[in-house]
Parts: sequence; C-alpha cells; structure tokens
Amino acid sequence: MMIAKLLNLLCLNQHFAEYEQHLKYKIIYLTSVLSLVALIAFGMGFYRWQFSPLMGVIDFGFVLLSIAILVGLKRNRQRIELWSTLALLLSFALCYSIYLLAPYQSNRLSIFFLLAAAALFLQGMLRGMLWMLLIFVALVVAHYVPLLESGYSVFDLFTGVLYLLTLLFMFGEFDRLQRHQLASEEEYEVQRRLDARWKLALESTGDAIWDWDIHGDSASYSKGYTAMLGYGEEELGHKPSDVRNLLHPDEAMQAIAKFQAYVEGGCEGQYSSEHRMLCKDGSYKWILCRGSVVERDAEGKVLRMLGTHVDLSERKHAEMSLIESERRLSMALDSAQMGVWEYEVATQKMYWSREVFHWLGLDYFSLSRDTISALIHPEDLA
Repeated sequence: MMIAKLLNLLCLNQHFAEYEQHLKYKIIYLTSVLSLVALIAFGMGFYRWQFSPLMGVIDFGFVLLSIAILVGLKRNRQRIELWSTLALLLSFALCYSIYLLAPYQSNRLSIFFLLAAAALFLQGMLRGMLWMLLIFVALVVAHYVPLLESGYSVFDLFTGVLYLLTLLFMFGEFDRLQRHQLASEEEYEVQRRLDARWKLALESTGDAIWDWDIHGDSASYSKGYTAMLGYGEEELGHKPSDVRNLLHPDEAMQAIAKFQAYVEGGCEGQYSSEHRMLCKDGSYKWILCRGSVVERDAEGKVLRMLGTHVDLSERKHAEMSLIESERRLSMALDSAQMGVWEYEVATQKMYWSREVFHWLGLDYFSLSRDTISALIHPEDLA
C-alpha cells in the first residue's frame, strides 16, 4: 500500500493517453530525479546543519519546494515545460548554494554536471546550452568576485568548463542520432502503412502480391499469391530461388534473363513477363508477372521491388484453342481444295487465303478491285 502511494505521488503509475505519449518520459524523468534529489537533500540537511544552519535551512526548503512542484506536476501534466523550468531553477539555486556555502565538500563542482545533463534532457539542446552558459557564468562570478570564495583554482575551473563542453558534445551527438533514428522510424512507418494499403487494394482486385527485398535476398507474398498456385501461406520459401524453381523449364531462362536485363538496365518503366509456374498439384498456370522498384539506395541501386501476379491460364487456353481451331480449319481447306476470301465493303479491302494464290500460281501481292479485275476473263466481267 505504501509503495502504491509513493508511486502515485511520483506519477510513475499513471496512465498516459495517446496525445500525452510525447510527455511521458519527461514526466517520469522529472518526478523520479527530483524525488531522489529531494530525498538526498533531506538527509544532507541534517548533516550540513552541523556546519552551517543556513545550509541546512536551504536543504529543507529545497525539499518543501520540490514537493510543491511534484504536486503541481501531478495535477497538471500538460505544463511539464513550466514544472521542469522551476525544478531546474530550484536545483540551480541549491547547487550554487552548496558551491559557495559548503567548501568542506570537495566534490561540489561535479553536481553542476548533473544539473547540465538534466537541463539538456528536459529542455533540449538549445535551452540546455543556455543553462550551461548560466552555470559557466555563475562559476566565473564565484571565482572572480572578491566577496565570494569558491575554493577552487583557475585550473579546476578550466577543467570543469571542459567537462561541461564535453557533456554538451555528447548530448549533441546523442540528440542528432536520436533525431535521425526517429526520422528513419517515421519514414519506415509511413512506408509500411502505404505498402499495407497498396497490398490490400490490389488483393481486393484478385491479384496476388509479391515483395522482394533484393538487398536482403528475401521475398514475401500475400495470401492470394500462394493461393493462386495452391500452396499454403508458409509452404513457399522466402528466397527468390524458391520462386525461380517453380518456373516452367521452357520459360525459366527467358524470364530470368528478362528480369536481370530490367534490373541492370536501370529499371525504367514497369517490369512485365508472362510465364508458367508450377502449382502444388503438379500442373502449371500461366502467370502475368508485373513489378516496379519502390526503394533504392543513395547510389540508385535497387533495394526493393513490389509487384503482382495475375492468372492468365483461361486466356492462354482460349488463345491456344483458337490457334488449334485455325490449324484444323486450314487442314480441312487443304483437303477439300478450297480457298477463303473476304471483302470489306466499307474499306473495299479484300483478303485471299494462301490456297487461292497457290491455285492461281501467283505470288502474294496486295489485293484491290483493279488487281482482281485484271485476273478475270473479259467475257466474265460483263
């Protein structure tokens, strides 16, 4: 029960709404660190009272004001910037008091490093630099103003400033890397959502989707892709070679060569290929494979492609049936020694089958009314 009350006081067990997520870590950091410093100040207050009652009063006053800030933060979390500024001002006052009034603490210069780190985390690089400038000015004033006595040499002061600058550089690099990582994560999330919507839209049309990570040499497929060939979702491997093994031997080399030419040629336009692929039941289906580049590296090298598969089997079977019908018709005409002609009234164009030219002993030429009239016997023209 006591632990729960303590966590509630420190805001560590509170729930954060979606719009408050960007404040969550600042609130947790401020409450936990300020509570810890206040606890230390409370204990040190009894110790410092023995040397300087004024320093003890400052410690106990810091504790009371810290509690007030924590209560205010708990009641109004949206004003985290205000509470963090008040907490930093209060901590600066405590650190500077210790620096001037507690010379018996030889490590008191180091507490400014903790203050600078807290300022950089809570208020960012720009405001953090202003806080570090304030610390630097305060240290210089304490060293050179005759009424104040810091107890540190110029070398100690110079070393402390170097440490502060090093801390600033480290936080600057951390902030730069963090921003870069955040931008990359946001870009990845946007791309992921676009890809998901794109795949959903295409799957709703009946097409199958493939996604090839060329750099990582891996491939993923939609449900429609595997279902089109009769496989389960996990029955196909995720290597491009697993898909190449499904190509019909008659089209495999041509399809692979066409794809390599597309990639090596700069991937202009859209990749398209028609070929047969092996189904789970041992049969083959005609597939129209189309794809485009969706990601490149800084040098323009292809990293990732997305594409679709469309089942062309019915169309291909219809085409082959038509070819077979034409072949059989040609055989029948040859056997019956018959020819075929066609005349378009609108364009006045005429067509003869090759059998007609063969019977007349003529080479193929362009037909017209005049050329045909020249072949007809004069007595039959009337």
